[in-house]
Order: sequence, then C-alpha cells, then structure tokens
Amino acid sequence: QKKRNAQDEAREGHSKLRKLAPRFLHVRNISFKATADEVQELFKEQGNCEVVSYPMEDGNGLGFAVLKCEKFQDLENCAKLDKTEFRGRLIYLDKVLVMPGIFVRYSPETADEDIKEKFSKCGAIANIDIKNDEEGKSRGICLIKYDSEDAIWKALLLNRTELNGEKLKVALSYRNSKGELSGSKGRGEYGGSGRTSNFRGRGGGSGRRGGRGGSGRRGGRGRGGN
Repeated sequence: QKKRNAQDEAREGHSKLRKLAPRFLHVRNISFKATADEVQELFKEQGNCEVVSYPMEDGNGLGFAVLKCEKFQDLENCAKLDKTEFRGRLIYLDKVLVMPGIFVRYSPETADEDIKEKFSKCGAIANIDIKNDEEGKSRGICLIKYDSEDAIWKALLLNRTELNGEKLKVALSYRNSKGELSGSKGRGEYGGSGRTSNFRGRGGGSGRRGGRGGSGRRGGRGRGGN
C-alpha cells in the first residue's frame, strides 16, 4: 500500500511539473525563404502552438524559430516533426523545458554597463553572467536571464545590431530535453570563470530586426541555398 501511494505521489508530482514547465520548441535549419505563417501552418495540425520568435533580415528568415506550446502534449506532438523535410531542408527541433536565456558575444573592449544598458531595453533582467579570462579581463561573452518571455524574444532581434561599432551575436541559450546546453556554436564556447550580477534593467521597446542567428549543437549555417 505504501509503495503504491509513493508511486501515485511521484506521478502526481511529475504531472504538476509538466503543467508548470515552460513548453517551447527551438526549430533550426529552416529555409530562409520560409515565412512565419508557413512555419505556423506546419505545426498547426500537430498541436496548439504559436510562433513567438521568427527573426528576419531584408525580408528573409534567419533559419530558426521559437514556438510556444499550449499543453505538454502539444509539445510532444510537434516534436515528432524533428528531422522532417520542410521547404527542401531537414528541420531540427529541441524541446526547451526550462525558461531559456540569451547568449551574447560582443567585443571584449565593450564595457559591462553598455551591455546591460542595451539589453535592459528589452525588459527587466533577472541575472547577467559575464565571462572573464584568467586575468580577469572580459572575454566578450555573457548569458542573460530575463524576468519575462517577451523580453527574450525582443532580445533575439538584437542579433547583428551594432554596439560601439561592433556587431553583436545574440542566440537562444537553453538546456534541451537531454540536459545539454545549447547556444551559439556549442557547449564548449560558453566556459571559463565569470562574474554574476543580479541586475534589474529598465523595461522598454525592442531592438530592430537583426541578422543571422540561431543556436544548437549543429551550429550555424551560412546564408545561401534555400
């Protein structure tokens, strides 16, 4: 009886966790010619999911999108389209079961306050982790966590915008369903010692749409092709 009760409690706890966990899908390797509406239509029959981020540049997509699913089962159904063909390319899907962050690469000469000021315009920053080298100098890499989902999608649009004359690289950073850290070119790129600060940013508008971006174990893909 006790064992059965323990199993029931475990199932109930897992069910509650599934209901509370963010339900996002990161879709990669999308044809640059595909529109957000086409991506939305692709997943429409699989479940109740909405395209919440689809950055573009010069009228073309940048090869990735983020979907938010209404229910856990919607997430599971949509994930079945992993490694299927869409607009002449195989698309790859990662389940994002915790709230993602933003990976930012920038010039090491850029001051910390300049990074905070630029990205706080997207929304309130809960945490910013700035990476240093062994001598305590900036590596030009940081990971930003926001208080809201909207701020994340706005921050992604800052990809390839300029700060102090240098273009930024902004990508989604998250742990996928296997527990692996995805972001920029891979897990090894965001290493080293760092300074973490809890920084409350100012809310505000979004940046202009940026250029090539994306994240994941398979890395980026240059412009061209489909």
